Amino acid sequence: MALRGASGAGWASALTGAQAEKLGRLLELVRSNGVVRPCLSRVASYVVPRHVGIRERAGSGPSGGAAAGSGPSGAPAAGSGPSGAPAAGGGGFCALAEELDAFLGAHFARFLAGALEMMYACGFVVFVVRRRELRGKVVPVPVLLPLGAFTWRVQAAGRGASGAPAGAGGGRKRRGGEEGLFYYEVTPTHPGVRAEELWVYSAADAAPAAEAMPSPLDGLLAEWGHVQAFDALARRTDEWNATKHVTTSEKVDAPRDQTTDGISLLDDFRRYIMSGQHTGISSNYMMMSGPEGAAARDDPSNAANSWIEDFSFGAAKGVATCVHLMPPNTTVGELGALELKHDREQVHARFEKRVLAFFELTEIAGLGGQHTAALACENELRGMRRVSALCATMLEHVYAATFEVEAADVRVALPRPAPPAVFAAEAAKAAEPAKAAKKAKAAK
Repeated sequence: MALRGASGAGWASALTGAQAEKLGRLLELVRSNGVVRPCLSRVASYVVPRHVGIRERAGSGPSGGAAAGSGPSGAPAAGSGPSGAPAAGGGGFCALAEELDAFLGAHFARFLAGALEMMYACGFVVFVVRRRELRGKVVPVPVLLPLGAFTWRVQAAGRGASGAPAGAGGGRKRRGGEEGLFYYEVTPTHPGVRAEELWVYSAADAAPAAEAMPSPLDGLLAEWGHVQAFDALARRTDEWNATKHVTTSEKVDAPRDQTTDGISLLDDFRRYIMSGQHTGISSNYMMMSGPEGAAARDDPSNAANSWIEDFSFGAAKGVATCVHLMPPNTTVGELGALELKHDREQVHARFEKRVLAFFELTEIAGLGGQHTAALACENELRGMRRVSALCATMLEHVYAATFEVEAADVRVALPRPAPPAVFAAEAAKAAEPAKAAKKAKAAK
């Protein structure tokens, strides 16, 4: 995980076909999918608070912290310490000034809500630093680029003349420890944002991939593509089954005399091709005579395929009723309905299980008892606490890049995901006998 200045070759006015297709599928999955979107909201309910607590080491940073009135940030100062609080000896961490803490705490909470979505969708967080006014003072704040306002690719990091990884910094100060062998090269598509202004925090190590704009959700994207293809097949099947499909076949008796009957059969077939009429309807066609004989002798390329005659009843109201007259040697059949081998509900249930497994969430419908629910809740909390720790580290690096301090001099406190009240009460009730026994043993 690293935070570095982003690179890129300026603003891209148009996306390539592969980039536009991948970006459209990713936005549809994250923003409008009925399974992925609730999972993101469920994770955010564990991790994102209304206010983010931020502390800064006393005396850290060349700018004197985020809230020093004399520093470059120009934020209101509330004390003698660098963060607007009374300085603490021994390099301790101090809370921000009350006014600044209320402003930045709410801003970073909103930032985290969007950054969490981007971490799952892209594997990194990209933002720019802008300045906002707070009671006559100018405070730098991170502004997240919305998903869809940039493209990215994975590049191999080279070695510069000084021995440091080159090709990804664009002259910006690198943060976050050692650089990996690969990095995310982000190119903004917003006309008011330059690539040199971007900061990219890698939540997942960059690695080369065959797909355009590699994402942690590539597996779910492929699975969702299969679900969509199955839904399209099911719709086509329903459309086919909603219509009656009739087939016809013609019966021709085998000639008994190979000399005369064969020639007669050939003549009947040729007349059938040319006229579109069968000789069983009128004997005049056998001799190519009669009032319609001239039509029977027309060129086959000009003959209309009118072997089915439609009669409509004029007295019928609405759509006219049609009666189809078939030649006497025609057999009429009906095609059966199509059946899919897989059930549509099972296909969607399988996709939902894979999405829940990706987000480390529990399938509520699969909980069958109190103990099973408690175990599933515990496993889910472990995953959410890991995500919360990752988000806290990300916000520390974002704060450090915004106010030009070291990430080690910043501490971000996020609420620890806790089990529901019903499980907490059950755990406390189960622990009461053990506490009573321990207390009785101590009394002895």
